[in-house]
Amino acid sequence: MVTINRYPGIGEIKKELKKGGAATSLMSGSGPTVFGLFFSEEDAERSFMKLRNKYGGNVFLARPYIP
Repeated sequence: MVTINRYPGIGEIKKELKKGGAATSLMSGSGPTVFGLFFSEEDAERSFMKLRNKYGGNVFLARPYIP
């Protein structure tokens, strides 16, 4: 919460992920990474495209590794 208070953009990104269909959105460590977990691949891809258009190359889409 301290980091979000100091850098409100982190909170905005977390809200955008939730609005885009993420089941949850979290921050890794002290804020270098914000991510969302999605039930639907379609929601994840849609959210990715929206965030990529807004934030550029700092947005990535990852899939779980299931051996």
